[in-house]
Amino acid sequence: MKGRVEFAAVSAALLLFLTFAHVGMSRAQQPPAAQQPKITPIAKAPFTADATKETVIIRADWPANFSSAWHTHPGDEYGVVLEGSIISQIEGQEPKTITAGQSYHNPAGVVHIAKTGDQPAASIHVFVLEKGKPLMQPVTK
Repeated sequence: MKGRVEFAAVSAALLLFLTFAHVGMSRAQQPPAAQQPKITPIAKAPFTADATKETVIIRADWPANFSSAWHTHPGDEYGVVLEGSIISQIEGQEPKTITAGQSYHNPAGVVHIAKTGDQPAASIHVFVLEKGKPLMQPVTK
C-alpha cells in the first residue's frame, strides 16, 4: 500500500509540473488546461544496483501541439514512442523527431524540452532517479 501511495504522489507531481510548467509563458503561448498530457503510472520500485535510486515507469498520452517547459530529471530518462511522434531537444542541440517504435535517452541533469506536432502521441518513460528527489525540475530560461 505504501508503494502505491508513493507512486501516486510521483505521478501527481509529474502531472502538476506539466500543468504548471508553462507559468513563464505568455497567455498566447499557453495551451488550455484540457490539453495537458495524460500521465498513467505503470510501476515504481527500488533500483537493485543502487539503494539510493529508484525506477519509475509512466505512460504519457500527449495532445497535439503540446510543449513541456525546459526541465531536467534527477536521473536518467529512457523513452520509447508508441504512437505519433515527439520532438525532443536537448539545450544547445538541434531538435530531434522520435517516431513510433523509436527510443531515446536523456542523461541525468540534462536540460531538455519535449513537444508534439499537429498529431497526438503516446510514449513510455523509464526513469532511474535519485530517491526522494522530484521527478522533474523546471529550468528558467
